[in-house]
Amino acid sequence: MFFKRHKIIKKFGPIKSPVKLTICDYHSTTLDSFFEQFKEINEVSIVQGDITKFKCDAIITAGNSFGDMGGGVDKAIDDSFGGEAQKIVQSIIAEDFFGELPVGSSFYVFPEEKRPALIYAPSMRIPGQLSNTINPYLALRTALIVAIQNNFEHIVCPALGCGVGGVDPKDAAEQMLTAFAVIAFNRWKDIIHPAQAPYALR
Repeated sequence: MFFKRHKIIKKFGPIKSPVKLTICDYHSTTLDSFFEQFKEINEVSIVQGDITKFKCDAIITAGNSFGDMGGGVDKAIDDSFGGEAQKIVQSIIAEDFFGELPVGSSFYVFPEEKRPALIYAPSMRIPGQLSNTINPYLALRTALIVAIQNNFEHIVCPALGCGVGGVDPKDAAEQMLTAFAVIAFNRWKDIIHPAQAPYALR
C-alpha cells in the first residue's frame, strides 16, 4: 500500500474532497476490505446493492480498452441504459482514441437523458487477470479526475478489478484508497520525483 490510512486521516482529515464516492458491490465478502480501508473517510460510502439504482451524478464503469461491456457489472450498467452505453462508448473510442483507450484514461458520456453520466475508465486492456497490476488505482484515479473537472459531486463505482480481473479485494481496496487520496485529497502535490509515485516500485 502506498498511503497508510492513518496518515491520510491525520494530514488530510480537515480537507473536504470536491467529490463524494460510493463503492458498490453485490458481495458482502468483497466489500469487507473496502469497509476496513475507507471506514474513516467521510467522503466515501461502501454499499452492498445494485450500482444502477443510485441517485448520483455519474456511474463509473471499467470495461476494457476496446469498449467491450459484455459481461459482469459492465453489462448490467449497459443493460440499464437499454444497451446504448456500449454503442456510444465504442463510437467515442473509435473516433477520438483511434480504436483503443489505454488503461489510465477515461471520458464521460450521457447514454440517456435524465440519467447519471457514465464515466468509462477501463481497468484492463483485454479481458484477463489483473492480480499483479495497479490497474484499479489507475482506473479510479482517471475517473476521479474526470468527475472533478466536470463538477460531478457524487459518483458511484464498482469494486474495481474484483470481478473478471481477479484482484484480491484487499489489494483493490488499498489501490482505490490510494487513488482517492492522490486526487481527492491532493496528495499528488507531494510527489516531486517519479520514485515517489504510487506503486513506483511495484
